[in-house]
Amino acid sequence: RAALPTVVFNLHDQFGRRREGGQYDRVRDQIRARDVAFQGDVKPMLSGFGERSESREYAGRAGDDDWRCPFEPGGARDV
Repeated sequence: RAALPTVVFNLHDQFGRRREGGQYDRVRDQIRARDVAFQGDVKPMLSGFGERSESREYAGRAGDDDWRCPFEPGGARDV
């Protein structure tokens, strides 16, 4: 429990709800338009909801098509 009142945002859940409500495409398009206006292009690691692993987006940088999240739980690597 938090010692003080706390607000926690779960963006993944919020986007899932937008998709279920038919609002996702509009919100996605607005975000991408702002990205283009601000930095000249859409973030290269961005993909559509559910198209591929979100780990690319959370990594915060572009990766090749064979990019893989470097995190290995418990030090084990699945082969």
